[in-house]
This record gives sequence, C-alpha cells and structure tokens, in this order.
Amino acid sequence: MPVPVPVPVPVPVPRTGDAAAAPPYGAQPMRRMLLLVTAIAVAVIALFGLAEAAGVPVLTAPERYLAAGGAGASALAMGLLAADIVLPVPSSLVIAYLGAAHGAAIGAALATAAVLAGALVGFAIGRASRGAIGRWVGEAERARLDALLARWSMAGVAATRPVPVLAETVAVVAGTSPTLGWGRFAIAAGLGIVPFAALNAAAGAEARDGSFGLAVVAALVIGAALWLIGRRAGDAAEPAP
Repeated sequence: MPVPVPVPVPVPVPRTGDAAAAPPYGAQPMRRMLLLVTAIAVAVIALFGLAEAAGVPVLTAPERYLAAGGAGASALAMGLLAADIVLPVPSSLVIAYLGAAHGAAIGAALATAAVLAGALVGFAIGRASRGAIGRWVGEAERARLDALLARWSMAGVAATRPVPVLAETVAVVAGTSPTLGWGRFAIAAGLGIVPFAALNAAAGAEARDGSFGLAVVAALVIGAALWLIGRRAGDAAEPAP
C-alpha cells in the first residue's frame, strides 16, 4: 500500500515596504491625524484664551478704537479680521463696522479680503509643515487624509469658515495636503466668507440707518446653514460600517 506523502502548506508571509498594499480607505482610524487635528484645535483655543486673559483692549473692546473712524480705523478693522486666524477677534462686530463706515457692498468686499488673507496664512502654516506632518503620521494615514480632502476639501473649507476654531483648524489641515492648491483653497474659503461678510456688513449699514435686527438674524441663519452643510459633508465622508 503506498504511503501518502505530506503536501507542504504555503504559509503567507506579510509584505512590507513599498510592496505592501496600503489599508483600504476607511479600514483603520486615522489615529495620528486625528491627534494632529485635535492638537491644532487646542493650540488655537489656547491662543484665544491667552489673548482673552491678557485683556488686550483692541480685542476685547475694538469699538473704542474703531469709533474714531477714517482710514486708520478701517485699516485696523481689516488687520483685526486677518489676525482672527490666531486671535479672538469679534469678527461680526468688526465687519459690521466696515459696513457702517463704507456701506454694505464695499464693507463686505473689504471684510472678505481681510478674512481671506487670514485664512491663507493658516493654509501657509499647513504648507510649511507638510513634510514634517507627513513623516509623523505615516504614508497610510497620509493617503487616507488626501483621499478625504480630494473628495470634500472645497465643501469642507467653505462650510467651516463661519465656525470659530474649526475654520482655523481646517485651513491649516488643508494646507498639509497636495490635493488642494492655493487657488482652489482661496476659492473655497471665499465662498464661505462672502455670505457671512455680506450679511454682517449689511447689518452694520442698517444699524447706521437705525435698523439692525433683520441682518443679524440672517447672518446667524446663514452661519448655522453652512455649519450644517459641513456636518453633512463630514457624515457622508465616513465609511459605511
């Protein structure tokens, strides 16, 4: 009777290096990237807190300095709006001043330019730190974040612009990805800024003429609507269980 010969069973060897396939999109949580996003948000909140604790008058009560009017006050207002990327500036109040001083259209244009400049500073911070962040989070997480930004970047940037802290965080994170260039980021940020700036500038112009309530309510509504759009975009980006 023939003796059966055992057949060797091949043992799978895990692939490493460039030959290893990256985990599919959404297969694993982006732990380091989430930690990075949290750290950026905490840093922004800390800067805001330090500025509040210092009690800098131009930040806590900018109306005292804007009341003088003229070109100097308008330049100060635009500088404050640009600095809002790292400082707790009451942007609605400052934009309303520009609307009161220059009218709704010009005030909105000036405010949009200033806020966009601040957003581009945040984007530049992300661009400057892209290499170090990429090495820290690793190729797999970097690839998944790039895929997420490629799909939702412009909608996410636009929707988060009226949301404090989140707007600054998204600007920096967007700058770390090659999927979103300077031009596309500027367009997306502008789309998110213009409605908020226009409505607050209109509020200022109406306040100058003795009417304030309607434009303020509209500004709150548009801010809430953009925030909800951002939430829906984020939910849609989550992989199905």
